[in-house]
Amino acid sequence: MQKDEFIMPEELDGEKIRLVKRHRKYSGEMFELIERSRDFLREFLYWVDAVKSEKDVDDAMDMFVRQWEDKTAFDFVMLERTSGKVVGAGGVHEVNFKNGSANFGYLLDQGQTGKGYASELVRLVEECLFAKGFHRLAIEADVRNTASQRVAERAGYAYEGTLRDVVLAYDGYRSHKLYSKLQKK
Repeated sequence: MQKDEFIMPEELDGEKIRLVKRHRKYSGEMFELIERSRDFLREFLYWVDAVKSEKDVDDAMDMFVRQWEDKTAFDFVMLERTSGKVVGAGGVHEVNFKNGSANFGYLLDQGQTGKGYASELVRLVEECLFAKGFHRLAIEADVRNTASQRVAERAGYAYEGTLRDVVLAYDGYRSHKLYSKLQKK
């Protein structure tokens, strides 16, 4: 797979959500989402305390745009299909063109969980990447994050094992369950 030739669509449409490439125009809504869901997100996302203003989100959006241009990550905002409201964000990181692999990451507004939005993000991005020749996609979920584990399992990702003490969280080291899916040939 050739990195130079790869083009990730900037929008992907699903039944429940529309994925749009992250951009500063969504910074305000993303900051409001983080503020509303701060305690909920903080349990599994260890950057939350560093986000204190919309400018912090602007800086993150600029980073996501650079990563997209460098083809090292492809991150989207999740827009609820009918209202256009930002309900979350996610995409793939650690994109490796040599190995044809990438790792998923996603977050949802606390009030938008259980609606299938994360599952749809995984399905839409997975279909796109496998169609473009990627070989392996992975999802890491904190051992306490059963909702994220269910997203991986429902999407047909195979449990590979537990990565012990892989992330330093607010309360100490945390272990992650690793799931993966291989492209069917």
